[in-house]
Amino acid sequence: MMFETVDGQRNDAILPNRDLVAPHTATFRLTQQDRPLDRLPSIARRLVTEQLRKWGTAFLIDDAQTVTSELVTNAVRHAVLYPSDQVLLSLLPEPGSIWIGIVDPSPEPPGPGDSDSLTDSGRGLSLIVNELTDGQWGWEALPNGKIVWARLRRE
Repeated sequence: MMFETVDGQRNDAILPNRDLVAPHTATFRLTQQDRPLDRLPSIARRLVTEQLRKWGTAFLIDDAQTVTSELVTNAVRHAVLYPSDQVLLSLLPEPGSIWIGIVDPSPEPPGPGDSDSLTDSGRGLSLIVNELTDGQWGWEALPNGKIVWARLRRE
């Protein structure tokens, strides 16, 4: 399965280790149709759990769910503005790691939100994702949005 951008164009160039892409990549299209937006992170966590079990990497489920939930939540809060907008979740097993990518329609870079010590949100990327991935996360602009990715090591 190849990776698709939000506009439906194939774009496997954004995936690491392109030699491993087919048939090992799992890509899921998350849309608002028939689902409230606040359910998309839960759906994404379930998909990650099922896929990691298929790959025999269930020991990464907790961290992968947390990272995926944070990335999908950010996409829903900051990038999904219209009912036709969608988020793509892509998982790729790599030697020694699992790569997680979230494509959303916003060109804006991810970053810490407006938060202070009293707020419950706005620190997920800088604290949670950065900690769980040992700083191995980033983002890249796409023609119609961006991809935010994270790499979890298999330790």
